[in-house]
Amino acid sequence: MISLLPINIMENLTKMNVAIESVTWWCHCSDRNEKQFGCPHGMGGPESDFYNGWYSEMGYEFEMFEIPAEKFQELNYNDNFPSNIKTINDEIKDYVNDLSKARGYSKCLTPAFWLSVPDGWKRIKYMKN
Repeated sequence: MISLLPINIMENLTKMNVAIESVTWWCHCSDRNEKQFGCPHGMGGPESDFYNGWYSEMGYEFEMFEIPAEKFQELNYNDNFPSNIKTINDEIKDYVNDLSKARGYSKCLTPAFWLSVPDGWKRIKYMKN
């Protein structure tokens, strides 16, 4: 079973009306996880700035799960926008929960969420235009 942190992140994104477009999986490779789960798994990746160890992208073993583009084309900022976001994020949450029960799943795996960003969005703190 997946830890509560990714579930809480998904629920908070939904409350903030942020849609999750897709999920990729990463193995958290640490000394502890190597002993406990046989890490590293996957194709390699960056050292973590926040945790002991590094993250290895799972790639073909656990391919990316994507919400179909048509669902995002239907997303528009009208009265149904929050319920549309909830529907999309619930689909992602179901996928994450189902995969965490699948054969081959390891507790070292961490989902990475790809967020839907509106076309006109700009990083206020860093963008001058």
